[in-house]
Amino acid sequence: MRTKNRIIHSLLVAVILGACAVPHHPQPELGVQQVQPGSLLTDSPLARGVSLPDVSSTRILEVTPEMQAFLEERIDDRTMENTKVRQLLSMLAIDGQFDLVYDDQTRTAAETFRDRRGNCLSFTNMFVAMARHVGLDAHFQEVEIPPDWSSVGDTLLLSQHINVFVDMRHYVDRVVDFNTDVIHYFIHDL
Repeated sequence: MRTKNRIIHSLLVAVILGACAVPHHPQPELGVQQVQPGSLLTDSPLARGVSLPDVSSTRILEVTPEMQAFLEERIDDRTMENTKVRQLLSMLAIDGQFDLVYDDQTRTAAETFRDRRGNCLSFTNMFVAMARHVGLDAHFQEVEIPPDWSSVGDTLLLSQHINVFVDMRHYVDRVVDFNTDVIHYFIHDL
């Protein structure tokens, strides 16, 4: 019996030692890595193997001659910034002069003006471009909302929201927001 126990014990020791002798493949370290700006899209698992269009030359906030003429007819350069914000929003969304239609496509400021269509980013692009053209200090502002995931075919989409922050020198700052399928907009005094 002792011999049998010694053989079993020896076999167990051999198995344990053999397991320790299996080549070890080091695991990649998980932790903080330096992210280079150029690698944000090319190294993304979401973009891997997908040819992405070059958008570096796209003039997102270009104000076309048609947009300039539209603004010159409706905005008086001599008015105060508070009045300019209200006039700009009124002519784009409130009084029916412009008839914006909400859809899911993101457009540049010029495309949104031409097509009279877009999503919140499209309308924000157009409003920022036009506001800056008439001398307002307008900026993009990301709105923190709960994640809204949807899918289109094999594509998973994360919807986020953006609006306009207008830094007013002589008045209370304003937030202009275009939202949802039916154009909702508001000016929020901060």
